Order: sequence, then C-alpha cells, then structure tokens
Amino acid sequence: MPEEEKANRCERCDDETEHLIKFVGPDNRARYVCWSCLAREEKGVNLKESWKRGRPAR
Repeated sequence: MPEEEKANRCERCDDETEHLIKFVGPDNRARYVCWSCLAREEKGVNLKESWKRGRPAR
C-alpha cells in the first residue's frame, strides 16, 4: 500500500483527515495520528468527539 493512501487515515480513530502528524516509534515504524487524537491524548481523555453524556442516573 503506498504511503500516500496510508497517510490519509488516522491509525487510532480510523478517521479520514487532511492533516496528520507522523510519529516514529523506537522500532523506526511511522505512525500517523490526527490532531483530534493527539489533543485527547494530551488532555487524558479517551472518548470520541461524538460521545455525549446522558441524563444522570437516579
């Protein structure tokens, strides 16, 4: 698979996006992550953007 096609999809959320960040791990393997996943990781939030909190349980 050519690298251009692989670079259009985030490896964490599987979302297609124009802008990705390339990380190189200790095994010299490139990983492509979108800005949304990076922001969630930095904040320590493991939820997708589309997740919404329901009503509180009684």
